Amino acid sequence: MPFTVAAAEEHALPVVLFSPSRACYFLACLLSPKMYQNSQLPFKDESDLTNEYLDTKVDWIPGLKNFRLKDLPRLIKTKNPNDLTIRFNTEVADKCLRASGMVFNTSNELESDVMNAFYSMFPSLYTIGPLASFVNQSPQNHLTSLDCNLWKEDTKCLEWLESKEPGSVVYFAWGLANSKKPFLWIIRPDLVIDRGLIASWCPQEKVLNHPSVGGFLTHCGWNSTTESICAGVPMLQKAMELKKKAEVYTRPGGCSYMNLEKVIKEVNIGFIFIKPLASLSSTFKHKNSKMSDKKPHAVLIPYPVQGHINPLLKLAKLLHLRGFHITYVNTEYNHKRLLKSRGPNAFDGFTDFSFETIPDGLTPTDGDGDVSQDIYALCKSIRKNFLQPFRELLARLNDSATSGLVPPVTCIVSDIGMSFTIQASEELSIPSVFFSPSNACTFLTFIHFSTLLDKGLIPLKDESYLTNGYLDTKVDCIPGLQNFRLKDLPDFIRITDTNDSMVEFIVEAAGRAHKASAFIFNTSSELEKDVMNVLSSTFPNICGIGPLSSLLSQSPHNHLASLSTNLWKEDNKCLGWLESKEPRSVVYVNFGSMTVMTAEKLLEFAWGLANSKQPFLWIIRPDLVIGGSVVLSSEFVNEISDRGLIAGWCPQEQVLNHPSIGGFLTHCGWNSTTESISAGVPMLCWPFFADQPANCRYICNTWEIGMEIDTNVKRDEVENLVNELMEGEKGKKMWKKIIEMKTKAEEDTRPGGCSYMNLEKVIKEVLLKQNQT
Repeated sequence: MPFTVAAAEEHALPVVLFSPSRACYFLACLLSPKMYQNSQLPFKDESDLTNEYLDTKVDWIPGLKNFRLKDLPRLIKTKNPNDLTIRFNTEVADKCLRASGMVFNTSNELESDVMNAFYSMFPSLYTIGPLASFVNQSPQNHLTSLDCNLWKEDTKCLEWLESKEPGSVVYFAWGLANSKKPFLWIIRPDLVIDRGLIASWCPQEKVLNHPSVGGFLTHCGWNSTTESICAGVPMLQKAMELKKKAEVYTRPGGCSYMNLEKVIKEVNIGFIFIKPLASLSSTFKHKNSKMSDKKPHAVLIPYPVQGHINPLLKLAKLLHLRGFHITYVNTEYNHKRLLKSRGPNAFDGFTDFSFETIPDGLTPTDGDGDVSQDIYALCKSIRKNFLQPFRELLARLNDSATSGLVPPVTCIVSDIGMSFTIQASEELSIPSVFFSPSNACTFLTFIHFSTLLDKGLIPLKDESYLTNGYLDTKVDCIPGLQNFRLKDLPDFIRITDTNDSMVEFIVEAAGRAHKASAFIFNTSSELEKDVMNVLSSTFPNICGIGPLSSLLSQSPHNHLASLSTNLWKEDNKCLGWLESKEPRSVVYVNFGSMTVMTAEKLLEFAWGLANSKQPFLWIIRPDLVIGGSVVLSSEFVNEISDRGLIAGWCPQEQVLNHPSIGGFLTHCGWNSTTESISAGVPMLCWPFFADQPANCRYICNTWEIGMEIDTNVKRDEVENLVNELMEGEKGKKMWKKIIEMKTKAEEDTRPGGCSYMNLEKVIKEVLLKQNQT
C-alpha cells in the first residue's frame, strides 16, 4: 500500500512500510526490469514455461546464489513487457526509498546475503522476524484472542491431535492420501477419512506447535514457512536448528528484537497519544523539527562544468539513500541551463533533496546562454568570487534550520576544484570532504608539479615543444606512474610560463587537500592500484569509491532515478533507434561536453565512420566545431541514412548499457571511461585535454581495452580502427578484457567490496562525525 507514503509526507509524519514476504521476493521484484535489459524477460511464449528455459541461472542479482528463473516469484514470469504487476512492483520499490523505514518479517540469519545486498539500496531497512517467535515472547496478553482469519477456524482438530503420538502427524493443505501416514488435511471434506482429519480452516500456529505434528506439507507461503521454522516442524532438514536460532533473534538482545527497538527509536514512532484535532498541526510541526535536527545535512558543490556536475550528483544520490538531507549547489548560470534542458519543474518534489545557487561572478554570455563557459575565466572567478556567496548560503540554510524547515548543515562535500570550501567548513567547525571526479593519476601529477620543475621537464622552452617529439620524453620521477610520457600527463602541465593562471589554481587546490577531513576519488584500487598506494602514504584519509556508475547501479530503482543534471536537452529517440539494431553492432560516438575540433577534423571522423560501413550513433553538440556551426554535406547524410543516427545529446549511461552497443569512440573523459567500463564496452580514444591523455594511456596500454586515434585524425585510420574494434581479433581480445574489468567493478561496489566499504567508512567516520558529537 505504497500510497501511504504520500499521505505521511503531507502530514510530516514518519511512515514505515512492512513486507510480510521474504526479502528475496522483494529483491527479485525490484530488479525485475533489469531482466528485460538482460533479455531474460519477458518470455517469448508459453513454451518457455515448460521447455527448461526456467532452469536458466540468475547470477547477476546480488544476494541470490544458485538461483534459477524458476525460483523467482511467479508474478514476474510474464510474456507482456507492460505487465501491470511489473509496473506495480516498480512503483512500490520507488516509494520504499521515501519511507522513514522498511521492515521485513525475516532475519539476517534466514536471508543473510539478500539483506546485505538490500542495505546498500535501503539504508533504513530492518529485519524483525520471524514474527511468530517474536509474539511468543509475550504469550499471555489481552490481545491473545485477537485474530483476523477470514475463514472460520475449526478448533476440533486440536482435540483430534491430542489422540495422536508425538511427531506422528503430517499437517498439510493438499495432497498425500496414499502416504499411509496419519495426517491433518486442510481441504474440502470430500476425501480420505479413515486415518486423517479434514477441516476447512484451523488455527495454524497452534496446530504447528502441537506435539503430535511431525511434518508440514506446505505451499511455502512465507507466513507458513516462518511459522513452521518457529515451531520446529520440518519442511527441510534444518528446521529444529532454525527454530533455536529464531528464538535467539527474537529474545531481548537478539538482532530482530534490537531492530524493532531501533525502528521505534530512530524513526520516531514512539507512543502516540490521541490529542484534540485543533492541536494536531502544532504536534506535526514539533515532531518534524525534532526529526530534522537529527538528520545529517550534506551540502555538495561541484566545479561548474558538465563533467564535474554529474559525478558529484551520483555521490549526492548515494548519500541521500543513506539518510542524508542533501543541498546541491549549482551556479546560477548552470542552474538556468538545467531548467532549460530538464524543464522548469524538474527538481520539484524530491523529499530532503534540494538545489540552491550562487553567482559565478562572470559577465553574462551573449546568445541563448547554452554554451560551456571558459574554464580559465571560471578558475579565476572561483578563487576571487565564490567564497562569500557560499558563506551566505550556509548561513541561510542554518537560519532555516532554526525554524525546523531543514536540518542544520553538518558537513560539506566539494569538488577539489572548489577548495575554498575548506575555509567555510573551518568557520563552522564541520567536516569537509574533497571529491575528485577525475582519475587519481591527475592529482598525483599536481602534487608533484614541483618535482617536474626541479627535473627541468617543465616549463617547455617554447610552443614548438608541443609538436617536435619532446612530449615523448619518459617521466620516471613520479612514483606510481609506470611507462608514462610527458604527453600522457594532464595537459595543464604543458606550460611555457610558470605563472600560468591554471597552474596556480591547481597548485592552490592541491595544497589544501591536506586540510580536508577526507579525500575521495571516483576510482578504485583495481583501476589505479599503484597510484592509490602512493597517495595513501601521503594522505591517510584518501580512498576510492568508484566506479560511481557501478556503485549507484546497486540501487537501480529509487525515487531519485529520474534526477539528472545534463546541461543539454537529451534526445531519447536514439534509444528507440538502437532497439532496431543487432546486439553489439553499433559504434557510439561522443566527444563529451567540452571537446572542440576544427571543421576539417569533423569531416575526417564523419567519412571514417561512413566508410567503415558500421552502424553508428554520433552525438554532436551545437558548439563542437571551433568558431562555427556543424555542417555535414548532403552526400554524407545520404551515405549513412540506412545505418547512422546523429543526435544533439543523449542519456549516455543508458546508451552504453544498451545491448546493441559494440564500441565507444570517446574523448576519454574519466566519466566516459568509467561508465564504459561499468557497461563493458571497449573504446576508441581521441583525447583532447585535461586528464584525458592519462585516461587514454590507461585504456590503451595499461588495461588494453581500447585503441588510440592519432591527434591529426585521418578518415582511413578511423575506418580501419572502427572495423578492427567491431570485427577484428584485437577487438575480440578487448571485449574479453573489459568484461573482466566490468565484473571486477561490480564486485568492488557490491556490499563488502572495497569501494563500497570505503564509502561506508567515510560516511561513518567523517560525514556523520558532527551528528555523533
